[in-house]
Amino acid sequence: MCRVFKLEITESKEALEEQLKREKDVRKRERLQFLYWHKIGQATTRKDLAKLLCRSQFAIGQWSETYREKGLAGLLNLNYRGGNLAPSIPVEIQWQLKEKLAQPEGFSSYKAVQIWLKETHDLEVPYSTVYGTVKYRLEASLKVP
Repeated sequence: MCRVFKLEITESKEALEEQLKREKDVRKRERLQFLYWHKIGQATTRKDLAKLLCRSQFAIGQWSETYREKGLAGLLNLNYRGGNLAPSIPVEIQWQLKEKLAQPEGFSSYKAVQIWLKETHDLEVPYSTVYGTVKYRLEASLKVP
């Protein structure tokens, strides 16, 4: 049997409604809508809220946990970075790799590049990352005999 969905919302219905009207950010509006619908009793279960908001029940559960722990300000704090901003292979090492690829002997395969990165710089980089970096970022090609 699943856990009962209990969420005590401290804000008033009117305050939530007013903030919902003023909010421009779609993701924040969605979370405010979640609180508002639960407050007025339109949706009382995670399943109902998930269906109305076109979100998973898991997301609704996470939002409710965040609200319980941090309140409304914590729920509306969207500190999403947008993915990994730092490259897996540092820029200095990319330049060394580009110089090595420019030499006549170069590398015979992307696996060889992977091994070189491990041996010389102690970097364990996935094959797909090596391929993408060499082909698209460095715009280089392997020396195939």
